[in-house]
Amino acid sequence: MQKLAWDIADGTTDELRKLATSDSGETDAGKTAERWIKGFGAGARGGVTGDFYDGGSERQVVVLYFHDTRQVKEFTVRLDGDAGKEDWRVLMKSTDFKDATHAPSWAPKEPGGSGSRTKNT
Repeated sequence: MQKLAWDIADGTTDELRKLATSDSGETDAGKTAERWIKGFGAGARGGVTGDFYDGGSERQVVVLYFHDTRQVKEFTVRLDGDAGKEDWRVLMKSTDFKDATHAPSWAPKEPGGSGSRTKNT
């Protein structure tokens, strides 16, 4: 998640796209990366906190809180590749700007709620 936040902050579409799950597709991953950079780039250059939900053995929902812009975004990460050998990857199928940047309605407005585990980056 730290690499994800850094790539969004740096505006590196190609690097961000490399974090996509294998089923995200090249085109969808590229468009999603562009949307995330445009939508969250300013926020990612400031303080970011991540709340981690679920067990995280194979899949995990992570909510990032961008402090400077007060934005909130849900990401789904999971082990990818042959038996997870390619490490953790991010689902990147949000090609519509509104869909790619909307805040999750279920997540707390501030980090550390709803039974999450928090990590500041």
